[in-house]
Amino acid sequence: MLPVTPETFTVETGNNIQMISIHQLGDVNLWGQPSLCTITVSSFFPSENRSYAFSGGYTGNPYGAVEAIETWIKGKEIIRYIISDTPVNIPVLPASISYWEEDGTGDVAYTLTLKEYRGLEAAQVQSSGSGREVENEPVQSEQSYEVQSGDTLWAIAQQYYGDGSLAWQLAGYNGIQNANLIYPGDIVKLPERSAVEASSYSGARQTAPAPSVTTDPDTGTVRTSWPKACGGGTALNAEY
Repeated sequence: MLPVTPETFTVETGNNIQMISIHQLGDVNLWGQPSLCTITVSSFFPSENRSYAFSGGYTGNPYGAVEAIETWIKGKEIIRYIISDTPVNIPVLPASISYWEEDGTGDVAYTLTLKEYRGLEAAQVQSSGSGREVENEPVQSEQSYEVQSGDTLWAIAQQYYGDGSLAWQLAGYNGIQNANLIYPGDIVKLPERSAVEASSYSGARQTAPAPSVTTDPDTGTVRTSWPKACGGGTALNAEY
């Protein structure tokens, strides 16, 4: 949650245009595939010695906030960027941040650039059965994922299979006794969907609680809070 809501944001999206040269015709432009969007947002982190009403009384360390974002960038983190009451709700890569002080207040202004993230999936190729046999070992379709702080099996199943309710079968496939408890560093095996659907699970079940939404009557600020995730995760908050 950004302590000071940006006054504006910019989303750049479109299609890749491919230019080719045709003999006796010259250069022509052709539509390519949709490009990934770029989001640019500017605001400031208040000085730890100053408190603004519109920041909800935030008095944190501005350079600590900058360092946190730099940690995401250097750690190649994938984060989700959400702007309330807009269609913007996408996974992004924090590409860069520029920051500066300009008025002697100790506030740190910044411009943050985010690039839309698109996961890569291995293409499934079916053999026609003709041609000579290849002695190479078959490619294994099963993947694995290392659990990060705040992860849940529901979120992992939603990300990899598009269906969070497969969390229970995924727990059964991995021999997890309690699908509600996973911990950072755990390795979750991610087979093909059919293998997950064929798995059974008899442990505890828990559905994700709904977020709470409150509106500040004085400032109009809307705050959305999600409860802590199972397995030692952190609470998620959004404010606009």
